[in-house]
Order: sequence, then structure tokens, then C-alpha cells
Amino acid sequence: MMRHLICACLLLSLLGSGSVKADTALVIGNSRFDEAGTIRAADDLLDAAEALAGAGFTVIEGEDMATDEMRALLSGVLPVPLGERLVIALSGHFAHSVVFEEGGEQTWFLGREVDGPDMATVGGMGISLTTVFDIARHAQGRAVVLLGTEDREIELGEGLRPGLADLDVPQGVTVVVGGARDVARFARRDLVEPGVAIEEM
Repeated sequence: MMRHLICACLLLSLLGSGSVKADTALVIGNSRFDEAGTIRAADDLLDAAEALAGAGFTVIEGEDMATDEMRALLSGVLPVPLGERLVIALSGHFAHSVVFEEGGEQTWFLGREVDGPDMATVGGMGISLTTVFDIARHAQGRAVVLLGTEDREIELGEGLRPGLADLDVPQGVTVVVGGARDVARFARRDLVEPGVAIEEM
């Protein structure tokens, strides 16, 4: 099952516009980890790379990546030129902070080397979704972030829980969350369907 979080001012037919610009898609599927359970369907996300390239995207992709490698790929989407479309698709383990008041939780997409992080060390073993959203906001109204995961064993320390927190989605960014296999299928088929609004997908 997937859920989508759509902010106001989303442009309809976001990815079916037939733009000739050099739009960018970052696709990372982390299925295997040194010290955590395998996310079996995470690498299915990489099958979407060819479909996105066919839809006019320059695709940056990586599989089973350590955190520093993921940061380098994320840096590769910058700068986001005015008018370009941007897709960031991440599948694998996520962890979120636990706070004792409403709001304020953070979520990290974890690298291959993750090994029992706590709230103080998780920033060195993953990339913050706050950073991902800040980058996506550079393509306001033309940005889609896909997040796929599975319920698999992972050891986390004090202040962390597995999975995604409630997400604070920026204005003009579409976020789709679901199981790793479902998100991969969505990216490969529905997302690149020309002339179809995100709501219809």
C-alpha cells in the first residue's frame, strides 16, 4: 500500500509534460547492509532508471551505497536549474528520531554501513530527509520524492526507531511513500506515464 503527500501548488501532469530540458532523477536502492536485514525489493527501484531516462531524465543511480557515496550522488543533482523537473527515489532502511512532544522528528535514509546508530551518531550513517526535501524544494512544483522500505530487522540505539516519521513536506514537493516493491513499480510505470496527474496515479 502506498500513500502520497501532496502539497499545494503541485503542477498537474508533472512528469508527462514532454519537457526538452535536461531533467534529473536520482535513484538509490540499498538492499544489502553490513549489519542490518536485507530489503529484498529495494534494488527493484533501479529498474526504473531506464524508464526515467526514456522520459527525458538524466539519471544518477546507485546500489548498496555507503553514506559518503550517497552524499556524493545527492550533491550531483545540484544545482537544480530553473524550470527543470527533479525526481529523488530512495529505497532501503530508514530510521527516525523519537521526541516527547508533537512534531520535530527527523528521518534518515541509511547507508550500507549502518551499525547500531543512536540519535547522536545516525547523521554519520545516513542522509537526512530534511536535506533531501531542501534540495527538492529548488524544483518547487516540479519535484517528486519517492520513499520505499520494508519491515526488516535493524539494530538502533537510544532515541531512534525504524521507518519514517511523520514528514514535514515542503510546499510544491510531492512525496510518495510505500513498500519497496510498490514504490519501484510506481517509479517504473506510473510515474513516467505521459499526461497523467499525480493524483490519478
